[in-house]
Amino acid sequence: MEVHENESSGPVQVLVQPADPDPMDRLMEVVTTSGSGAYGIMFGCVVIVALHSLMAFGTLTGIFLDSSIARDLALPVELVALSKSLVFFGWIPGALLGGPAGDRLGRKRAAVLFSLVASVGLLATGLTPAGSCAALLGSRALTGIGIGGMYAPSFTLLVESSDPNRKGSIATTWTWGYVAGVAILCGLHYGTSALLSWDWRAEMLLLGAWGITFALVTQMLVTESPKYLIASGATTEGLDSARCDLP
Repeated sequence: MEVHENESSGPVQVLVQPADPDPMDRLMEVVTTSGSGAYGIMFGCVVIVALHSLMAFGTLTGIFLDSSIARDLALPVELVALSKSLVFFGWIPGALLGGPAGDRLGRKRAAVLFSLVASVGLLATGLTPAGSCAALLGSRALTGIGIGGMYAPSFTLLVESSDPNRKGSIATTWTWGYVAGVAILCGLHYGTSALLSWDWRAEMLLLGAWGITFALVTQMLVTESPKYLIASGATTEGLDSARCDLP
């Protein structure tokens, strides 16, 4: 409450109302209280862990495989190291494309689309012909573009699908997903190389197949961001999504 002086009539009390909360946040808060715990677990396993693992797959495979790739493709180790750098460089155009794509196509569609791009890049790396410098560099750059483009819409999908009162807590699970992806990569590498004696090509193909599989699972099981649907005019679909019922 604020008090203002009025020369003619003396002090005047003015009641200042607190700012109203975002109506969409309030709607999400009410609807998500009846959400499905099973859906939350599925979302965490599929998007936060399995799909997010592509980031670890694309950026850390060089730690295990660079020497084998250089030897098998008969390419200089420095060139193979450059191809790994192109994965990180590819994040820049990927991010520039992924954010607007999430606004235009929807968070889930954009995340699935760029996950498939990253997965195709991993598959192309595994199929690189011996001695082909351009094919290796191109496939690694494609992987980076896919990872960079996937990051923004998938993270936005996570935050916009959560209870507005727990956005900070939910956002921290994204970090856990990357850590889990590193653990999955280490486990797959040990299983394929030490136990099964697969070469680096088979491992890259497996990582690419992993990404494609969970991109399709995301498309089939994960619902679109409720906020995106409501803002786009699809109110009924947005309310159904906010209730977090399995499709």
